[in-house]
Amino acid sequence: MLDRLFKILKASCLVLLGVALLVLFSGLILSNQQVVTVAIWGWITGPVELSTALFLAFLGGAVVAVTFGLLVLVRLLLRSRRLEKKLALSEKELQKLRVSALRGLAS
Repeated sequence: MLDRLFKILKASCLVLLGVALLVLFSGLILSNQQVVTVAIWGWITGPVELSTALFLAFLGGAVVAVTFGLLVLVRLLLRSRRLEKKLALSEKELQKLRVSALRGLAS
């Protein structure tokens, strides 16, 4: 019951966040109607609205951030799997040592 309530709460928060971002983005578009040219590393664009340039910059930054985040996540997952295998081998070796110690006591 409580788990379902948290799912509904999470979904409603995501919807509210989406609506808030939509309102903020529409305000950004409406308040930035100027036409500008953008120069990035020697590449000059033609005339483009400032809101479009800001949106593309935001989108590019989001893509870079998600890419680096995924790379870090994959690296951590691989490290976790490697450590889990190492732990399993250590536990197996410890169990063998316990069994051999008990056999030594029995004889």
